[in-house]
Amino acid sequence: MKKIVKIFAAFFISAVMLCCGTVFNGRTIRADEIMSDETVPLSAKPQLPVKVEIKIAAAIISGVYTFRIVTAAVREAVDEALSEAQRTGNASGIVIEANAMPFENSETFQKLSVTLEEGAALLLDASGAGLIVYNPICCFMLDRAAIKSIASRGGDITFTSAPVKKVSAQATAAIGNRRLFDFLAASSDGTQIEDYGGGAIIRSVTYIPDGNELVEHLCVYKVADGKLSRFRSAVFENGWMLWSGTGNGIYGVGYHSPVPEFTDTESHWAREQIRFSVRNRLLSPESETLFAPDKGVTRAEFLKAICLLAGAEPANYLSSRFSDVTAADPAMPYIEWAVDNKIISGTGGGHFNPNAVITREQSAVMLYNLTKAVNLILPEAAAPVQFTDRGSVSPWASEAAQALYRAEVFSVRGNGIFNPLGGVSKSEAANILFLFNQKVLDANPSRGWTAVENDRWMSLDVFGRAHTGWKFLYDDWYFFNESGILATDAMVDGYYVDADGIRR
Repeated sequence: MKKIVKIFAAFFISAVMLCCGTVFNGRTIRADEIMSDETVPLSAKPQLPVKVEIKIAAAIISGVYTFRIVTAAVREAVDEALSEAQRTGNASGIVIEANAMPFENSETFQKLSVTLEEGAALLLDASGAGLIVYNPICCFMLDRAAIKSIASRGGDITFTSAPVKKVSAQATAAIGNRRLFDFLAASSDGTQIEDYGGGAIIRSVTYIPDGNELVEHLCVYKVADGKLSRFRSAVFENGWMLWSGTGNGIYGVGYHSPVPEFTDTESHWAREQIRFSVRNRLLSPESETLFAPDKGVTRAEFLKAICLLAGAEPANYLSSRFSDVTAADPAMPYIEWAVDNKIISGTGGGHFNPNAVITREQSAVMLYNLTKAVNLILPEAAAPVQFTDRGSVSPWASEAAQALYRAEVFSVRGNGIFNPLGGVSKSEAANILFLFNQKVLDANPSRGWTAVENDRWMSLDVFGRAHTGWKFLYDDWYFFNESGILATDAMVDGYYVDADGIRR
């Protein structure tokens, strides 16, 4: 247990900030600020709350590492902490550490059950104390608001943790053989506790990275209904993964790499545009190390990318009208949506030719028709130009090519060549998508941030619809309620969203 306490000592300052709020330079740092990427400037050492340890004897009951945080022990610890705070004049609050003492082979057990007695919770609440629970399996910390919420429920509260072996294919692919646990908090009548009254619980499990894992890329996923959500607030340190979240459920250690630095794009002219397209899941790399910037983009790939960029949600399409597009093709619903919205019509004879490399004029027409379908305004930043190869531009593509050139989404070579029949490479597609997002989508009044009453905000998609739920916008995650209002300075689904609404 000395090892565990030593490791958590490194996080003690964060824990007590979470539990009590800590005074820095005359102001209190709130619990949510430990989730922020911002650095709080320090001109003096923080005043830490008084902490007192309770040593608890654990037992193995039916294979479960079990212990109770009893009222008498908490009363003694609270009295000692309050006395010390009064003696030293420390006004930063108190924290009680419940330390489950280990015994031989205790670290080999994976199931945990910790019960916080009703009287102990009431004492912690009355004294304004936070609680940190140490054990070899799953340590956790509760802030003041969480303690108050628990105490108001009445009855004992039990926290359990048990390993999970079987989850969905998607979860298995993301988590692999890493640790996966089912965490549960419940009252004495069996009612599950999902809400801590605006408070927070920080949990942690041990984890040993393999030789190829960079610890800065370790993360925590929550598995619900077979789907994954990632906790961006997760931290790894000295063999422990810590994360903040209130909900019960299945959590696992994962590995989330940022956009890789592809070996074939390190010095490429479109490096940042490529990173944009990969980060926003518009174009896919060939592998973890290669993007293949000179490889051609297919008609299906490009169409899907522009639909994703525009925020289309064609989930209701289950089959294709084209004989050469299968229902299993990831682009199929986007192709069907595009047909219904008059963005494309196919290549004739009931075909779409999805795997053919898209030409510059075809890509211009798709984008142009998309702007008309969703009522976007194309800027006219550049003066009209007479393409020197205009005789090669198909009549049905001439208007689109000129409009996208004037919008500064497409460019020409120095001698005015548009190259309408030239294939679009992945790097060129990335540049087109980047410029379309910058020059057209972000510049349109029907899209983007909109202020509403009481200094609240909404975000509209290209259709003028308010975003709801979790949305990945402008390289960050945001949450919008059912009315489309941005959540700020709040915990949502176990994530903290800061004052700007960004998920941390």
